Amino acid sequence: MPKSLTHEILKEVGRKAVRLANTLSWKKTKERWLHGVVLGLLEASIGDMQSEFLFDSSIKRIDFRHGSSNPDVIELVVRVNGGELYGSQNISELKKLCKIPYSRARRRILLLLDASYLSSIRKRDLKRTYSNLTAGKGRFTRNQVTVMYIHPETEYSFRWSPFSS
Repeated sequence: MPKSLTHEILKEVGRKAVRLANTLSWKKTKERWLHGVVLGLLEASIGDMQSEFLFDSSIKRIDFRHGSSNPDVIELVVRVNGGELYGSQNISELKKLCKIPYSRARRRILLLLDASYLSSIRKRDLKRTYSNLTAGKGRFTRNQVTVMYIHPETEYSFRWSPFSS
């Protein structure tokens, strides 16, 4: 029977993926390559994983989906050489995740893996780049997203609200 996806399991998978990425050439640590690594680690840890899952025509593909009737969904972002992890770079992922209704997914997670060899980003600084972002106008469901940052030296998470703060 598959296990539940917990924040601890996801952090451990993220730590392993970043450690592996840091043993390889920077050319190998691109998001597409790490996508396969993270998928394999999650499948080995908890099972019942799906990759590139299409919820419906209004929501583009989700990187990872765990579970069956009330799944958890994860979007992966990898920092290779600079600003890939900041809020302005990830608004499309946030909008995609926040539109998935609670009836279709229990948790929505934006997993930020820092495999850049650069110093870690302080929580306060990263959170500030997400705080002024909104899901935009329109009539659609908006749900909070957990943003999880993993670097070889530090890890943390915070909630992003799709409503203006």
